[in-house]
Amino acid sequence: MNFNKLQSFKFCFLLEQGFSHLSLALMLETLKQANDFLPEKLYSYVLVFDDSHLSHSKIVYQNEAVKPLSVLAQGEGFDLIVVLGGNQHQQQASQGPDAFIRHHYLKGAWLVALETGVHRLASLGLLKNKPVSCHANYLKDLSEQYPRLHFNTNIFSFSHGIYTCAGGLATADMMLDLIDRITPVISQRLYAQLVVDKPRTGDATQKGALKKQFSGLGKSLINAIELMESNLSEPLEMQEIAFHSGVSTRQLERLFQKHLANSPKKFYLQLRLKHARDKIINTSHSILDVALSCGFTAPTHFSKCYKDFFGMSPRQDRSAMFDGQNTNDWIDRLVC
Repeated sequence: MNFNKLQSFKFCFLLEQGFSHLSLALMLETLKQANDFLPEKLYSYVLVFDDSHLSHSKIVYQNEAVKPLSVLAQGEGFDLIVVLGGNQHQQQASQGPDAFIRHHYLKGAWLVALETGVHRLASLGLLKNKPVSCHANYLKDLSEQYPRLHFNTNIFSFSHGIYTCAGGLATADMMLDLIDRITPVISQRLYAQLVVDKPRTGDATQKGALKKQFSGLGKSLINAIELMESNLSEPLEMQEIAFHSGVSTRQLERLFQKHLANSPKKFYLQLRLKHARDKIINTSHSILDVALSCGFTAPTHFSKCYKDFFGMSPRQDRSAMFDGQNTNDWIDRLVC
């Protein structure tokens, strides 16, 4: 997408059943505020709902008409499709919007999936080889349903024209990141208008995500995992983790083996490597900087650990994201 030649940027908000009103309000308000700083209103939007399974065809959101998907003009194009899910996963979600989403992505439109909207993009095969953020409430179920996807507990992720977002207030951070990519010239004024010093970046972690992911485990084990998660750049010694978790080092070993079938040392290393991979494929930071930020002082040791865990070196992993064969994997999935 060539932002230098943009005269307009049109959003389509696809409102799923039970969609989040908070997320929608945050996105619309950010767009309206951004337009105020532009000589011409660059951003426009249409609100759409899937009417393939509804008997009525008229919905109004805050005095704005929401169009049925079936009546959109033939050939009407959008630059970005927002799949706005709700706070409850629908096992039997309608397939009505699938062709619409596929068509626009193949034509070069960007996609945004929030909350349960992440499930729809995953089911379409569009999230393969990409970092995927989802609300911690859905992480376990989605990870089991799509074991080959790279889920994380970040507030949002962006790769190859697709945002995935946990929703809630993280929606505002994601929208500011999106606006910064399209019209960076207005970013600082927009931050000031919204009374934001600096928005959170995509690698910020959801609060309480680990507790939800490992709910049901003992308090000492959860405390240990949280300590590890909070100290990725400067790893703690196992004795220190055990002490602050209220157990001995040997007890900590037993807890990890019993509940996670892993040693605490190896689990800690894997946390650091997963965090490193998020940075490798989701940022332009140098591999050395990524290694240092995840507690590896020797680049060669980092590369060896990375390759042992992920099956390829950090450099190969980053290259694969832009490699013609891998970037077309999703196209193969769509046409097969």
